[in-house]
Parts: sequence; C-alpha cells; structure tokens
Amino acid sequence: MANISIGLSGLRVAQQALDLIGTNISNAGTEGYHRQRPVIAPVELGSAGGISYGGAYIAEVTRCYDKLLQTELMSQQPLMGQVDKELFALENIESALGEIDSENILTTLGKFFNNLRELSAQPDSQALQEQAVWSADSAAQQIRNLADFLTRVEQHIRQEAHELASRINNLTEEIAELNDDIESAILRGSSANILKDHRDQRIKELAGLVDVEVEHQEDRLDSANVLVWGMPLVVGGHVSRLDVSTMSDDRLGVSMEGSTSVQDDVKGGTLGGLVSLQNELIPDIRHSLDSFTRELISQFNKLHVEGLGPKGAFTELTGSAMGGSSELSEWPWEVTDGMIQVRLTDTSDGTVTRHAVEVDVTGGDTMSDVAARFDAIDGLKGWVADSALQLAADPGYEFDFSPSVLSEPTDSGLTGTSSAEISGVFTGDGNDTFTCTIVGDGPAGTLAEVGAGEKLILEVRNTADELVKTFNIGKGYAPGTEMELGNGIKISLDDGTVGLDETFEVDAWGQTDTSGLLAAAGINTFFRGHNASNIAVEDRMIKQPSNLASGLNAEFADNANVARLSEVANQRNENLEDQTLTEFFQTFVTGIGESVNVRKARQSSLENITNQLMKQRDEISGVDINEQVAQLMVFERMFQASAKVIGTQSTTLQYLMNIL
Repeated sequence: MANISIGLSGLRVAQQALDLIGTNISNAGTEGYHRQRPVIAPVELGSAGGISYGGAYIAEVTRCYDKLLQTELMSQQPLMGQVDKELFALENIESALGEIDSENILTTLGKFFNNLRELSAQPDSQALQEQAVWSADSAAQQIRNLADFLTRVEQHIRQEAHELASRINNLTEEIAELNDDIESAILRGSSANILKDHRDQRIKELAGLVDVEVEHQEDRLDSANVLVWGMPLVVGGHVSRLDVSTMSDDRLGVSMEGSTSVQDDVKGGTLGGLVSLQNELIPDIRHSLDSFTRELISQFNKLHVEGLGPKGAFTELTGSAMGGSSELSEWPWEVTDGMIQVRLTDTSDGTVTRHAVEVDVTGGDTMSDVAARFDAIDGLKGWVADSALQLAADPGYEFDFSPSVLSEPTDSGLTGTSSAEISGVFTGDGNDTFTCTIVGDGPAGTLAEVGAGEKLILEVRNTADELVKTFNIGKGYAPGTEMELGNGIKISLDDGTVGLDETFEVDAWGQTDTSGLLAAAGINTFFRGHNASNIAVEDRMIKQPSNLASGLNAEFADNANVARLSEVANQRNENLEDQTLTEFFQTFVTGIGESVNVRKARQSSLENITNQLMKQRDEISGVDINEQVAQLMVFERMFQASAKVIGTQSTTLQYLMNIL
C-alpha cells in the first residue's frame, strides 16, 4: 500500500503543479500578478533495511516576490502621481498664456504702448486716440480671461480633490476587506497569494493618489496596515476615512474624518499634486499676475490723473465706488499721507490758482473727510455719492491736477517795474521749489541797460540750495526771452527795473498727488479695478476716447503726458523686483515654462526609473510563457510517471493475488 501512496502523492503533486501553471499562464497579462511557485517536499512513509521511503507533497505555494523591489516600486507611485497632475495643470496654464509667436497679453500690451507713442506725435488725432483705447481694452480683456481661467482651474481642482477623497476611501475599504479575506484564507490553510496580489494592486493604486506607507504585520497572518501622510487609514480590517476640506481662504486640507487636525502642506500622489496646485503653485501664479496688473494700473493711473485731454480742464469728475465712510487705510489701493495739488481756473479772466488738499491716512481720514477739504476751496465742490468721490467746479471755473507751473511766481519779492513769467512742466523727480535771486556787481537798474563792466545775473537755486542755473539778464538780454532751467521750466523777465538781492520763488510739481488718493479713488483714471480679475478700461474712455489725458498743459493741447504714459512699460519698478513691466511679464511667462520643463524632466526620469524597476520585477515575478510550458511538460511527465508507477504496482499486486 505504501508504494501506491507514493504514486498517489506524485499524482497529487503533479496535478496541483499543473493547476498552478495554468493559473500562472492565465494571469500572464494581469497587472500586479506575481508568479506562483510550488515548494515540493518529501513525505516519509516508512523505512526498510535502513532506507526510508515515501512520497511528495506541496509544502507551500509561494509568490515570486521581492519585498525591497516592491517597496521601491511603491515609493515611485506618489512621486509620479503628483508630477503628472502638476504638469497637466501647468501645461494648460502655459497654453492659456499663448504661444510666443501668437497674439498674447504681452504682444497686445506692446501694441497699446506703441499706439501711445504714435499718439504722442499727433496728440489731437481722434483715430489714434480710439486705437490706443481699444488696444488697452483688448489687453485688459486678455488679462481678465487669464485670471478667469485660473479661477476655473482652482474650482476644478477643489471639485476633483473632493471626488478623489471618495475614491481613496473606497480603496482603503477594499484593502481592509482583503486583509480580512487573507487572514481567513490563511487560517483555512490557503496561501492566499491571489488575494495578496489583489491587495497589493489596490495599495499601488492608492499610492498613485496619496503618499502611502505600508506596515506588514507578520504576526497577524500578513495583514497590511496603510498610513497616508502619517494617518492610519487601514489597520487590519479597520478603516478610517480620509476627509478633504476647503478652508476659508480656499486652501485645501486633508484630515481623518472627525479630526480637527488638518494638513494643508501634504505632498505625493494625485491628491498631493492637487493640494500643491491649489495651495502653492496657482496662488504664486495668480500673485505674479495680480502684481503685474496692479502695477500696470497704478503706474499708468498715477500719471493719467495729472493729465488732460484735448478738451482741457474739467468741470466735473466722478470716481469709483470705494466706500465713503471707510478709512483710507482699508482701501484695496495703498493711500499714504500726502498732499493733492489742484489747479483752479477762473474762466472769466484766465486766473489760475493752486490749492493744496491734505490727505491724513494715519489720522484716520475717510473719503468724506477728503471730499470736505475739496469742498472748502472757493470755486470747487466735493462730496461723496454712492460711495464714490465727486468733484465739480462752480459755474465759471474749471479744475485739473496738472503739474504745469503757474504763470506767475509762487512768491515774489520783486519791487521794480519788471515782472517774471513762468511756463512749462517740471520734468524733475519729486517736488521742488526754485529760488531766483537778482545778483550783480553794480547798482540795480533797467534790464539790458547796465553800465560798462557791470553784470546783472539771475541765479536759480533749488530747495537744497544747490545752484541750478545762472542767466545773464543785463546787457545783451532781450526782455521777454525765455530762459530754460533744463528741467522743463522756463522763466522770462519783461522790460523794466529790478533790484539787487531781490528774489522770487517757483513751485515745481513732479507729482501733484503725493498720497495716491486720486488714482485709488478713480478720479480721471484710465484703468479701473485693482487686480487681474477686474482690470478694465474706464467707461468714460471707451465712450469718449478723447478723454485720454495726452497733455499736461491746460492752456493748449500737448503730448507731454502721453509721452510719459508710453514709457510706463519700460520703467523699472521696485514692486516688481526692480524689473520693468515688460521684463516682469516675460519672467513670469518664462517661469511657468521652466516649471513645465522641470516637471517634464522629472516625469521622464520617474518613468525611466519605474520602467527599470518593472523590468526587474518582471524578471522575478513575471510569467514567462516559455518557461511555464517547459514546467508544464515536466509535471506532465511526472504525472505520467506517477500514473505508470501506480499502474505497475496495481498489475503486480493483481498478479500476486492470482498466484495466491
């Protein structure tokens, strides 16, 4: 009987091995399947004459599994999941910015500033005014479109993150159920290898979505605990759910359901990529775009408020709704302590006076406070309506904020019959006061009639008492001839007498609003809004392009302001890392391109590493059909041989029984 048992054990081993080979071959293309291998061990059935004899059995069915290799493969999944998601989003944003050689924000803005340069040559051209306004409107629209695109991307990210949480929780539930199934199967004596493959495949899928750490509990029948960003979501058959929340500042956070501890700086996996995009990458892109837009609006408007269109000074101006009762310090635009210089013209006789309006932010000024100070000026009214600053000249008056100098000295100590006349627009930095003094080496007298060997000089010094220019106003000077200071200001003295050491002063304004309130309040501004989402050209410009403030002189149409406006894009700005608007936007676009290229390189590197690891895994765990066919033939022969042994034994026993 022992000999028959030996044959039967061989048949059983061969049959089980053949079944196992069939399983391997049928799963050759199954993702995550590990080749199974029978471990055949001898069975001692007895002994005779000091020789033991017996059959064979399959002691164990093992997976061809390299733990270190699988751990390394698993570690690549979160890295790949994150870089794939970030790359996809950044490539879309890069496409939204437009190709270098196509119509994009930068080229449209370039057209706008080129149109301004053309307008500076013909400041009264209606066609060029319209062209400049329309190109600005097109650029503003493109900026808003990009901001809206970023908003839609963020909305999609938040939606996808919440949907992904459900998928993650479904996977963790499957993993926990498989843990239970594996434990039950092992207790029944099964290897549970296919169940382990299913569980490992689910863990691999999970690792593509989040950063996963796996702890195998060998003492608990190979149960796998799964930690996600340090949070134990699967412990044996127990599951804790992952919760994705959108915080008040639109940042994404993850936590265990029911926990008050929220993580908003997680990395790894598709969800980590979404969190990184929502909390870091896109806010950085939006911040750069908003910074560019704010400086474009701010720098352009600060110059525009000082200028005038071909129609000249204003009779009324209406600002933007900013909140009349709120303190200036709470406005979206920065307003500082300073002074606003408003010029008031009496149209009946052409008399021009300049008035200072104080802005006291640190003292808690509101727009209503500033409006009251405008209203205190004779000939001008100021008030707040619908949360907007309103200014209107009294009948017979006009007003503006032009930096052009007054035609008469600010303060004069001239006692003779000659008087000074001032003209021009100050081109220097900041504001200054120039003191003009009559000096000479002879007695005072009539201009251009000093005696032989005597000199009569006009000496000009600035606020810092630095000598700016000296002019001969004695013999050889033609009364009424303009003398240029070299900073846009011209001075002339008419025929008459002057006295030595007599002085007169000229106030020069490089900036008529040192507080920034006019631009912030939308008074005579070109753009409205304060970021990329709401930038637009003012309606009054769209309806009447001649409102574009091309000049600075109220007495005649000039191109001084439009010339300044056309150079805004080329001026270095400390708020833009000391770059020009053009340079900053180019750096911004290039930065996104570099981010895309870095992630493409990283994606390629991760793919190469993963492919190499997969190749090694296939060599260890994969199913080679040729090898399996060869094994099939071996175990078929084993089956045949075992059957022949049993047949021979049966025939022999039958023969012996017949003899008996």
